[in-house]
Amino acid sequence: MRSLEELRQEIEEIDKEIIKLIERRTMLAKDIIEAKKKLGLGPVDKERREDILGKVSVMAVEKGLDPALIK
Repeated sequence: MRSLEELRQEIEEIDKEIIKLIERRTMLAKDIIEAKKKLGLGPVDKERREDILGKVSVMAVEKGLDPALIK
């Protein structure tokens, strides 16, 4: 069995990865906003948003996670 310190270190590494992914996603979202502006589209596509939330909720459930955490 791994030590408490080893487990905590692994969580810290995962946290770093999560932050990097959030940063990457944020940059892509900014690019999407710019692309939408050029196309004359509004910033929010409610139908797409609901579709995405539905898909990630299903993924969460498949992994045994509470889908409420996604929203």
